[in-house]
Amino acid sequence: MNPFANLVFVDGQTLTLAAIAITLVMAGSHLLVSQRYPQEPSLIIWSGANFAIGFGLSIQAMWLWLPNAVPNVLGNGMIVFALGLMAEGVRRFTGRPAAWRGQAILAFACFAILAIACATSADPEKMGVVVSAAFGLGWGIYTIVILMRPIVGVTSVARRALLITFGAVLAGRAGVLATTFGAGVTWHLSDQNNTPLGLIASVIALVMFVGTMSWNTVVLVVVLDRLASFDDLTKLLNRRAFLSAATRQLESVVFRNDPGCLLMLDIDHFKQVNDRFGHAVGDQVLKTFADGLKVCVRRDDLVGRIGGEEFCIFLPGCDLAAARRIAESIRNTTKQRLAAIGGFPIQGTVSTGIAEHSPALHTIELLCVAADSALYDAKASGRDVVRIFSGTSVDPERVARFTVVPLQAAS
Repeated sequence: MNPFANLVFVDGQTLTLAAIAITLVMAGSHLLVSQRYPQEPSLIIWSGANFAIGFGLSIQAMWLWLPNAVPNVLGNGMIVFALGLMAEGVRRFTGRPAAWRGQAILAFACFAILAIACATSADPEKMGVVVSAAFGLGWGIYTIVILMRPIVGVTSVARRALLITFGAVLAGRAGVLATTFGAGVTWHLSDQNNTPLGLIASVIALVMFVGTMSWNTVVLVVVLDRLASFDDLTKLLNRRAFLSAATRQLESVVFRNDPGCLLMLDIDHFKQVNDRFGHAVGDQVLKTFADGLKVCVRRDDLVGRIGGEEFCIFLPGCDLAAARRIAESIRNTTKQRLAAIGGFPIQGTVSTGIAEHSPALHTIELLCVAADSALYDAKASGRDVVRIFSGTSVDPERVARFTVVPLQAAS
């Protein structure tokens, strides 16, 4: 007698069909958006991931009409392949180098494990134990690797919770399947309703459904934030995004009683570059300069283009001596990188002003005005130099230039 006969669980097939519909719709949406914003190749990769998940789930949904090996090997394999594509899209989105070789090895290993499991056992329950245990083990190893990394923000906590939950579900499915061996009880995959196995299958389908919706929602929000916050040409934070993010970082620095400095940088004689060599070369100068900034700063530093050839960097935890070393590194790197662009003798240099936060310079707007004043001194000193703000106060009328105006007010 089945003790679970009177229980009703979530319909896994319905959730699977809903997840298929969502993934295919989102795959098409990502593909369309990628045509409008070709500067985000991660959108095409995520579109492929959604297509792969939709295809894998579709194969699994047709298990009654297909040979047993097809949904287990092809269906599960495509889902794992899609997870690899998601990870690759994240790498591209965050500017890290591609890892296609690793993704290919992962996909091959996945298909190999599934194929071996199908070839060595014609019993669906035994194969289910092997597959679930193998994926549960792999998921557990990946979870341990993630848990060893430092927690950075709410998203890190959410990812850990999701990994642990899904790993536990896979382990639970393997355990339930394993209890059928030698117990005189068989819960066939063709009749999973009202069984522990049915519950586990439904939970997996629910995790896939919720995970699919959550993933695509996060992707949409993150991509929109990227498009609204980053400068298309230099891939740096734009003025509004930089000032908003720097304000939050300065508040954190003040709370911890840490030092913090702001650099204001201006490419020397940039207008002459545009007039002499054309705007295409000028754009390349801006891009090359921005790439040089990324090399010179630390991971947690904020870098933004606040207008034209003017850039700003906030250095949390940096005193004036450390900030000056970074500024000098930027100055030397700029002279090397902008010596010639596209065969033209640019001989580009940069002037820099530095200001350190203090009780008198306690807001990002005041810091910007102070660093801007030091930048004026650098320009007046002949350019291609670094100057530190040495005053005790700034002109309050200049603060408005660096004030973030709310979008409602601006409209």
